[in-house]
Amino acid sequence: MIFEFYLLFELLSTGTKYTMRYQIRRSNGDATLDEAKRLFIESVNQARQTSRGDIIGIHSQTKDTSTLLQKGIEVVDSDGIPTGDLVPWFQSAWENYRPNHHIHLGKLSTAKFLTQDWRPFRNSRGRQDDAAQRNLYRRIFTFDGIIENLRLNGRLNKKTATRVVIHYNFLSDYTHSTHEAVASLRQSSWNNQVYDHYHSELCLLYLAHLLQMHLELALRYFRFRKISISNERKKYRAVSHELEAQFGYFWFIFNDPHEWDRFDTANRKSDFQNGVVIRRHEVRDVSVRYSESPLSRLKSLHSPAFELTTGNRFDSPFPRSDPRF
Repeated sequence: MIFEFYLLFELLSTGTKYTMRYQIRRSNGDATLDEAKRLFIESVNQARQTSRGDIIGIHSQTKDTSTLLQKGIEVVDSDGIPTGDLVPWFQSAWENYRPNHHIHLGKLSTAKFLTQDWRPFRNSRGRQDDAAQRNLYRRIFTFDGIIENLRLNGRLNKKTATRVVIHYNFLSDYTHSTHEAVASLRQSSWNNQVYDHYHSELCLLYLAHLLQMHLELALRYFRFRKISISNERKKYRAVSHELEAQFGYFWFIFNDPHEWDRFDTANRKSDFQNGVVIRRHEVRDVSVRYSESPLSRLKSLHSPAFELTTGNRFDSPFPRSDPRF
């Protein structure tokens, strides 16, 4: 939940760009659907120059739809002059979202026994409100919707979005008590041990890094709002830097890989059969492989390793003798 709220709060606080899809339909004066689309595009281009300054341009199109890229609500001063600041549209969408208006109860057979709307409004206003809420949910509040909008606003790219998905899926295993997660917990408690170091350490690493990301997000939000914070560098930045210095070996979303990751990538890129050996110092950050299993990676970090085929060595900074598998 802390991870998911970070992603949502990032979008609500700094997501100044959003998309809006419009259905293209022929009117009485349109010869074809293509003609209707052409006229719509013309009106969009005109609006960009006049009253609709929130339209950035056309994001994508299909045969009968056009998706516009738009910017948030512009802030004006007391004289109505734009200040250059924007309020993310996602904030108002979040405030207006009502999850109980579009999912679950309406599709249950017992829904007819619940309190009904007033009959004059039941068939019209209710359906419209439900459709609007479903649309908000799909576009913003699903996990895929959040990731897509964060990429749209440049907060995530392809690599960081992939890391988010890996950790989200990993944590979801435990949230939903999947067979794989339960099996992992049972395996870690071999010999009737209740406490498992690796799960405990990983949990604390998640909490520490998520708190750091929330702190960084808060500082970024205040800068976005042009609000100064006293002792920002000495007090809050220092905490963030200290956490990275002490616990940066947990490669999360935005920080850098560890020497173990370079060691692992160097071995994978080496082709010992053809005499090609890659050393870890030769591996660039952009080509370091990201592990799909945070728990397995953490266990490997605690063990010295020597790859016979390449001669690469990794000396763990905190070796443990616990069984890792």
